Amino acid sequence: MLIKSLPSNHSDLAGAYNVVARVYLEKNELNLALENYEKAYEIRQKQSPSHPSLIVASLHNIANILREKKMFDSALDYFQRAFQLEETTYPNDREQKAIILQNMENTYLEKDDIDTALDHLLRALNIV
Repeated sequence: MLIKSLPSNHSDLAGAYNVVARVYLEKNELNLALENYEKAYEIRQKQSPSHPSLIVASLHNIANILREKKMFDSALDYFQRAFQLEETTYPNDREQKAIILQNMENTYLEKDDIDTALDHLLRALNIV
């Protein structure tokens, strides 16, 4: 397998784990998808601190899987971490922040927390 043949510091390793995660996601194998997204995230934290957008994407991917698994509080934690990193590193990227807030809104809806969902929706609308 390609991943096993790459050295642990290879620049494409995180991307390879992301591709594997997407394949598992398509097969609805959420645990394996999550495992591979988490590996990609760990690698990106070490290799790509100067590219926070990659780390935000990894956090977002993990959050989406956790939401699929109905692990709403954990998903919200990852969405919040993605939002904070986005806010800190790209304060003018309104679109990405709005997308994260909308995902948080959807997660709160799935938790039947309508008031908090509405709050996040309004925050997203105010950003764009």
